Amino acid sequence: MKIFRGVTVLSLILSVSACDFIKQKLGKGEAEEAGADAATATAEDAGAAPAPTPAAGLAANEDDIARFPDETKLENVAATAKRQYNVRDAPPAGALVAGLAPGQAVTQIASRQKYFLITFDDAKQGKKLMGWVHGDAFLAAPAENTAIEPKCAAGETALMGDSAFCGKVCAKDADCPSGQACKGSAAKWNKGKAGDSVTVCTVFAVHDAGAPAAADAGGGGLKLVTTLDAGQPAAIDAGAKPIPTPTTDIVPAVDGKCAPGFVVVKKDGKCHKLCPKPADCRAAFYCGKCDGQNTCNDVRNFCPN
Repeated sequence: MKIFRGVTVLSLILSVSACDFIKQKLGKGEAEEAGADAATATAEDAGAAPAPTPAAGLAANEDDIARFPDETKLENVAATAKRQYNVRDAPPAGALVAGLAPGQAVTQIASRQKYFLITFDDAKQGKKLMGWVHGDAFLAAPAENTAIEPKCAAGETALMGDSAFCGKVCAKDADCPSGQACKGSAAKWNKGKAGDSVTVCTVFAVHDAGAPAAADAGGGGLKLVTTLDAGQPAAIDAGAKPIPTPTTDIVPAVDGKCAPGFVVVKKDGKCHKLCPKPADCRAAFYCGKCDGQNTCNDVRNFCPN
């Protein structure tokens, strides 16, 4: 009888212990399952609304770079600098962005007259930059004969910057045409060398929200400068007659028409200056045949005939 009672008591003790053990195991499993569910929910919530990734811009300083309605878009042309040259925020005498070294790789994204708009990695600043550089930067030897003084229109002065050019010397912004500022720097042309330093009118990127609306160049919300050149007069009125003679070699057509001495080239629909001889091209690189006439062009063989 005592033995039976002892066995019964022992069975009861073991049963209670087993129940407690099972409850503990079930509780632990439920807790683990609840924790896993919470972790899954957190992961799902995080994936449901990820933080937006800012769109990468073309360059860190792209909003500071002047853009032009008549620039020609290039499809990210890889190029290598052959000579040391300055990169500026506007051609030809804008603020200095950085300097290119021989052998430095760049990407050409647009061209205008003698200049290329490029992006490049600047080791000193540790960022990608953008700016305008003269086409001579990509030639082993300069294309221009700097010993010949450039022919300048009335009110302009022969100057030396990264190359010879014509510009308006100024003392204050009021001395400059609309859309330009007296903040460029150059030197007076002196027999192919740099003479006295002067301040000149230069185009600039528009940042003021109250400024006239600017057209989109096709990327990055970049502003376009409507002034065509340092010596360009005020914007041409499409209804004005006659059309004023431009001071650059390639300009947009006005109502499909050009000023005297210019013709519309079918390839780009712009007015190109006629050049009976190469020296007639003051701003463009080349004088070549387009539509049966010799015209000033930015590139060699612009119109294959």
